[in-house]
Amino acid sequence: MENVKGIPYGLSDFVQLRRGGYYFVDKSGFIRDVENSPVNFFFLRPRRFGKSLFLSMLESYYDIALKDNFDELFSGLSIHDNPTPLRNSFLILHLDLSKISGGKEDFKKNFTDQCRNVFDDFCAKYSQLLPDDTKRRLDSITSASQMLDFLCFAATRSGYGIYLFIDEYDNYTNALLSGDEDKVLLYQALTHGDGELRSFFTMIKARSGSSIRRMFITGVSPVSMDDLTSGFNIGLDHTLERRFNSMAGFSEDEVKRMLEYYSHHFLFNHTVEELLDVMRPWYDNYRFYVNGREEPSLYNSDMVLFFLGRYISSDCEIPSSMVDKNVRTDYAKLEMLIRKDPEASPSDELDFDTGNDRMSLERKRSTLAKIASEGYAFGHIADSFPASEIGRPENFRSLLFYLGMLTVSDFVEGRPKLAIPNNVVREQMYGYLIRMMDRMGAALDDSRLDELLHEMAYRGDWRPVFDYISSSLKEMSSQRDVQKGEYYVHGFMAGCLLKNAYYWAFTDKDMGAAHGYSDIFMEPRFVSNPDIRHSYLVELKYAPAGSSEERIASLETDALSQMRRYLSSPEVLRRMGKTAVHGVCVVFNGFNMVRCFEVQSN
Repeated sequence: MENVKGIPYGLSDFVQLRRGGYYFVDKSGFIRDVENSPVNFFFLRPRRFGKSLFLSMLESYYDIALKDNFDELFSGLSIHDNPTPLRNSFLILHLDLSKISGGKEDFKKNFTDQCRNVFDDFCAKYSQLLPDDTKRRLDSITSASQMLDFLCFAATRSGYGIYLFIDEYDNYTNALLSGDEDKVLLYQALTHGDGELRSFFTMIKARSGSSIRRMFITGVSPVSMDDLTSGFNIGLDHTLERRFNSMAGFSEDEVKRMLEYYSHHFLFNHTVEELLDVMRPWYDNYRFYVNGREEPSLYNSDMVLFFLGRYISSDCEIPSSMVDKNVRTDYAKLEMLIRKDPEASPSDELDFDTGNDRMSLERKRSTLAKIASEGYAFGHIADSFPASEIGRPENFRSLLFYLGMLTVSDFVEGRPKLAIPNNVVREQMYGYLIRMMDRMGAALDDSRLDELLHEMAYRGDWRPVFDYISSSLKEMSSQRDVQKGEYYVHGFMAGCLLKNAYYWAFTDKDMGAAHGYSDIFMEPRFVSNPDIRHSYLVELKYAPAGSSEERIASLETDALSQMRRYLSSPEVLRRMGKTAVHGVCVVFNGFNMVRCFEVQSN
């Protein structure tokens, strides 16, 4: 076991990874594509998708100080035997903006101090190449942008070019825009006019192409760059290009090779294919090339490494939780961006006031509820938008795409179909929706729901689950004199059924040709519950509050017909195993469940 490569979960330092003997998914083939692109490279991906490690690999490849270490670090990688002309030819300047925080007064100081630390390290690292007086003169400068300007001047004097790397350039954006009014005002102050961040990026732009020979900027969303640079004019955005679709994240082939490697060193209790079947619905299905549905999907790399580490450390048993707690923390930031006290008036919301273009909190919630219910939305991806226009529907959908909450699943009639990629995201989105409705009066006891789901799974006693969910919705309706509509009912129902220990729950599940799409498909978790006895398909129909009995009867007939088609699908036999399959139809009149019945398969 001594020679088994370590699992690089949480590692983003390429040198540490290579010298420490960790498993490395080779992405070095993209170096040539990056080098052959325009010199100012801008690239976005969701959090924990491998951006920082790729950036670290680029730094090691182009750092003139590591020229003698090229064979050590890159031997065995695809770029090694045929390197590019610019290999190990730059002074590397790396700024990680995730390390900077603070209020209006201390942000400037923290930002300046962080830049000074980075610039001091730069001077020490390249002391033999820079002019002798570089460090002494740098110490007398107090402004971060002026310090950068001086270092650029020093690099020019030395005859070397700078390769500038900026990681998590937008990290402060979510922190500020998800806070109170003072933080929103701070964001505006930092990114507009003569604000500290805007001045710094203005200096980067001024030196780009001269002393700053190349630039690589990563982050999550394009919001900050639009505000900082008046519309992306500091670099070319490659986020949505086909050739860079898989530059971050893992393809299924890469995941498969990793599993095969570790299966030869550990006594796996499952085949590689069985593990892929478990991982796929949770971690797969990301696509970032907007115009091509044929492009292979990607796994979130952090989630894969989390699963593999937990699997091996628990004697090769499937982890009880498929979601890394750090991912939950990341998605909590989305909730902060979206929500505000449900009782707040529109004037209290944290959105920027954009007049007729303003999107109210309720419209944001409705958008999320609709996506949670249907599992997708149609709309083009905006490649840039200022923070003041996040509220526009097309920008809000685009923000969800950049955050990894939606991904490209298809291209229909000239528009991308943006779908929830997997169960990790689905769990976060439904979790937010349920918490939101709980604050609005829908009383839900998680422990009670778990008890009922257990009885549903092992006793076939399904009716109490639906009675309990509907009573929670009805409680919300009685406490607030509003009717939120179909998407809230669908989303709340799906959210309650999704997060449990007994089923993988899918919304809008394709049942195969001529069989349609099941609203909620509850596939047993056989790996962790081998003795589970019952499985379920759910068809949910909704009529606005006060609808006629004739309307309700018509929906009941439609649900019955659709459920019979679902139950005849080969997909049911394949996924449900030897369990007793129940087809449950539920009809709501507003927030009142007025029909709940089982359909028998033919």
